Amino acid sequence: MPSLNSTKAGTGTCWCFCPKKLAANWNTFRENYVNNPVAADRFAYTVLFHTDLSRNGGDSNGIDLSRLNCANYDLVVIDESHNFRNGSDTVSKVAGKEENRYLRLMNRVLKPGVRTKVVMLSATPVNNRFTDLKNQLALAYEGNSGVLGEKLHISHSIEDIFRSAQKAFNDWSKLPGEEVRHM
Repeated sequence: MPSLNSTKAGTGTCWCFCPKKLAANWNTFRENYVNNPVAADRFAYTVLFHTDLSRNGGDSNGIDLSRLNCANYDLVVIDESHNFRNGSDTVSKVAGKEENRYLRLMNRVLKPGVRTKVVMLSATPVNNRFTDLKNQLALAYEGNSGVLGEKLHISHSIEDIFRSAQKAFNDWSKLPGEEVRHM
């Protein structure tokens, strides 16, 4: 499996998506800076921002987006991955096509080209409902839940599992406070 470590030897390509406000953190770890605690590891990866998925051109973090081969990354790290929780539920018109960042990530980076592994970093994987987590997990299996089901050896679909979990949570949340504390 490709990792940030394998990118230093040129054996893999890694793309880190992060919010723009976190760019300095990710850029520090890939550069030869005096404040880089892992400088000796010589990591090599591309840093772009979540918002760059809504763009077809221009420069971002020193990269010409119009020339970027989005489908050629072995590993994609998504920092603050909870920002990709909405799945295909919310779309907007981008270049005449209805897509959101989630769909552009799925359709332009993960599905085409080389087989891509996904690492998602988030301290908030579930904001409001279990669908938030289901949508994030779908990025790891390119939207094909059967693949994940086979790997996990589960008899029910991922959709059924999350639907059942949401129902159980909703039922639990309607219990009187005293019953909830004793569960």
